[in-house]
Amino acid sequence: MPLPILSAGETSPGDPGVLRYFWGVGCPFCEEIAPFIDRLEERYPDLVVERYEVFETREHHDTFRETILWYGGSSSGVPQVFFEEHAWIGYSDRIVAEIEEAVRGGVVSSTIDLPLFGTLSPEETPAVAITAAIAFVDGFNPCSLWVLTLLLGLIVHTRSRRRILLVGSTFLVVTAAIYGFFMLGLLNVFAIAGNTLALRLLVATVAVTMGVINVKDYFFFKQGVSLTIPERFRRPIAAGTRYIADTSRSWPGLVMLTTVFAGAIAIVELPCTAGFPVIWSRYVTAAVSPGTSFFTLLGLYLLVYLLLEVAIVVIALVTMGRINFTEREARPIKLLGGALMVSLGVFYVIDPEIAGTVTGVGRIFLTALTGASVLMLLGGVIGRVTAAYNGRR
Repeated sequence: MPLPILSAGETSPGDPGVLRYFWGVGCPFCEEIAPFIDRLEERYPDLVVERYEVFETREHHDTFRETILWYGGSSSGVPQVFFEEHAWIGYSDRIVAEIEEAVRGGVVSSTIDLPLFGTLSPEETPAVAITAAIAFVDGFNPCSLWVLTLLLGLIVHTRSRRRILLVGSTFLVVTAAIYGFFMLGLLNVFAIAGNTLALRLLVATVAVTMGVINVKDYFFFKQGVSLTIPERFRRPIAAGTRYIADTSRSWPGLVMLTTVFAGAIAIVELPCTAGFPVIWSRYVTAAVSPGTSFFTLLGLYLLVYLLLEVAIVVIALVTMGRINFTEREARPIKLLGGALMVSLGVFYVIDPEIAGTVTGVGRIFLTALTGASVLMLLGGVIGRVTAAYNGRR
């Protein structure tokens, strides 16, 4: 997309909230830094970005010389970026980090208040968007939903809404707490590890591998490697749910028993969905500053992640009816989740800053949704062809 060419003299060098970017046609370093400048403009709505092409546009030469002299510089090379009292020449990861830090500190803008969780600045809106979107898809966790519906299905036979609420809420709080501690550990590890290429490749490999396995389960459920609860755990889980449903348990005993059961379930089912926390933690640590924002986004993630399970508990409370859910019925969910993991992993390698804008987040999810839709249609066609072939035999 061609960059807009501004007339000289619109502002003065060093004006508050104004970033001047001088570039030249055919300059390779200008081409590398240009997408970053575009993202800055999207992230910081109050930032004024002035772009001046100086190789082919002579009317910008006076502005370039005026700006260089004002900052006390001498080089006429490009790219050059000027913001308030700061000046940079060239392109590197260090320069990009310094520019964003200066802009973040110099542009005054309103904040976003998230009830119960804290405050984020507008430039962190993409992080909010990707957090909510990943958590929503992650919330359709077939392993956890199967256990919860199995447990509540037995509890409803007691006809006690108090018992349903007690068991359901305890189960959700314990599993969410363990999931949250796991994600907090990932956030700390990634915050310390930095953004090396080796780490990016490792995270992307984990995400893509788990995504491909989930996509495989849509076509060949539990054949070969599968991210589901192992068969050896299914009988003990079923026995545990029946034990909890025993109406002779006291309220404190019921809470304690459910806590132990939910903790064990959270650990057993972690491999089913660990790909989302891994890739989300890596994206967030690369997008926002450590500290309060991490806890705010983690709280938002857990809140959105629990929405579906909270809805299941509420339905059980209101209807006193059983909700049937099996992992096999969740194959379309695994397909979409797998496609999203693959999309996140691939984009993280080829364009790690794509999640820095709401548009970029949209591209990630649109790619995943398109891929899942195509695979679903392909699976349907293959199924019909196979059925027709077998019918003629």
